[in-house]
Amino acid sequence: MLKLGSFFKREEGVTAIEYAIVVAGVAAVVLIVFASDGPVATALTEVFETLGTTLKGMVSSS
Repeated sequence: MLKLGSFFKREEGVTAIEYAIVVAGVAAVVLIVFASDGPVATALTEVFETLGTTLKGMVSSS
């Protein structure tokens, strides 16, 4: 009985579960932000399209 009581008093397992939940939440946010249709991907696509258009214009005018 004494070992069972000390098992329930330990909090290392609870802390590990809490960290796992936090990591899962952060992973979900990263996936949403960096998804193919997320805001970061959209901004990068716009930047590279503008850069490509500008470079094509510079090359064709020379």
